[in-house]
Amino acid sequence: MITNKTKLVRLTTTIYRSGMPHISTQQVEDKIYEQISDRFNQHILNLKENFRGRSFLGEIFTGTERTMFAKRLSILFMLSENVSYLYIQRTLKVSPSTIRRLHVKMDRGGFSTVLSFFKEKKQKEKFWKDIESLSRGGLPPMGRGRWKNLK
Repeated sequence: MITNKTKLVRLTTTIYRSGMPHISTQQVEDKIYEQISDRFNQHILNLKENFRGRSFLGEIFTGTERTMFAKRLSILFMLSENVSYLYIQRTLKVSPSTIRRLHVKMDRGGFSTVLSFFKEKKQKEKFWKDIESLSRGGLPPMGRGRWKNLK
């Protein structure tokens, strides 16, 4: 039987190997793990204001962790839109093995909540705009009026 402790150890090992910031290998009791996990989820779900949410996440997560989560979400979104590995790799500066690992998990039914979020039209449009901006290095789109905001 797989317990939360086993899951935590596997997660810790996976995260540690992937180069993410170190997480202690000391195990937490199942009951305590459930409580802190639920509390964290509640705080995240209660962040409605954009500024407040950004501040909260900025205080809790390191820059590396925020970048990792943002890239992971972007990879999942792009895979759900059938974007090529090469384009994802070049745009997000991630390895093919990272893309493949997420793709395999996605194909096996993982990330269903995240993928259903991406299916909402508004979210899809916003994500594409953000990724497009990323691929241009933050520059405005080509065409007339490209630099008008610099006045």
